[in-house]
Formats: sequence, C-alpha cells, structure tokens
Amino acid sequence: PGHVGIYIGENLFAHASRKQGVIISSMETEYYFKRYVGAKRLDLNLK
Repeated sequence: PGHVGIYIGENLFAHASRKQGVIISSMETEYYFKRYVGAKRLDLNLK
C-alpha cells in the first residue's frame, strides 16, 4: 500500500495529503471502500 491512515472510530479515519494536509474521511465512501486492504491493532503491552 502506498497510503496509510489511523482509524478514529465510527467508520472515520485520519490520513494526510500533501495538498490538503490532515484529512478526516469516511470508510464508507466508494473510493476508500474499494481500496481498503486491512488493519492491525498495535500491542501496547510489549515486554
């Protein structure tokens, strides 16, 4: 993938654009719905 975002809840995610800066977008828009690859939850309890 050439672009990443951070899921912020309620089907919204934050991502950045060189032209527009930080953007909040819906996962339900056709553009992102077709291009979504997957997600991973980070383990913050690393030992």
